[in-house]
Amino acid sequence: MFWRGGGSAGRVGVGSVVAPFPLMKLIRDLVVLCSGIVSAIYLLNIGFGIIELIPDNTPIFGNLDEAAATALLINCLAYFGVDLGHFLKRKETAKTPKTHDVEVEVEKK
Repeated sequence: MFWRGGGSAGRVGVGSVVAPFPLMKLIRDLVVLCSGIVSAIYLLNIGFGIIELIPDNTPIFGNLDEAAATALLINCLAYFGVDLGHFLKRKETAKTPKTHDVEVEVEKK
């Protein structure tokens, strides 16, 4: 639904056409969902390596398309609340706070 007229609380618009926030959120969610699906399909390699943006045997740049698709998929999952970052965090072994102080004892002669 679109309304004509001035903007008010709860609505966003360009010019005289104003759309409600739920519609904008739905459109944003659909764009993010479609981006995630496309990146997942690209990473599954449905084309068996025939359809690629950058061939993998290209030096230095060969795997950039897969890296970009992976970053896009991780960001899409994070948008919907699936946090994969906890797999990358280091586990704390010591429960005492770490300090960088060094104790030095000096003997007087």
